[in-house]
Amino acid sequence: MDAKIQAVRDKIPQDKRRVSVIHSTSQGLSVQLDGSIAGSIAKMLGWDNVAAGTTPLENNPDAAPYSLETLVSQNPELLFVTSMGELSTIKSEMDETMKTNPAWQSVDAVKQGRVYYLPQDLFLLSPGIHYPEAVEQMAKCVYPEVFK
Repeated sequence: MDAKIQAVRDKIPQDKRRVSVIHSTSQGLSVQLDGSIAGSIAKMLGWDNVAAGTTPLENNPDAAPYSLETLVSQNPELLFVTSMGELSTIKSEMDETMKTNPAWQSVDAVKQGRVYYLPQDLFLLSPGIHYPEAVEQMAKCVYPEVFK
């Protein structure tokens, strides 16, 4: 597994990317920290989670409260969305919110079309032996040309 993950890392540019991971459920949004699946994979890829160091939720040490004001001030260049629920519905609702809300429109990731919805089978629950696939999936979102 380590060799497969390193092979993915070796394929992509080693530039520092500023990312945010939003988790969407029927109860609302939260920000994923480095201990979450997506947060830990972003870290493996050498990217900086803009929410790192944020005080976690009381009942979930891998997530923090979502705040659009904070997200705007952090201004990530990449935005990953993990979800629990019907992905097509969540994507449709979030895309509409991002399109119509001026605050969302000020975030570089949204302005540049760098919002990526991650598959639930790899990012909702631990991917286990499929961790290298999850790493590749996230890297492929940002650098699709490298994985052709």
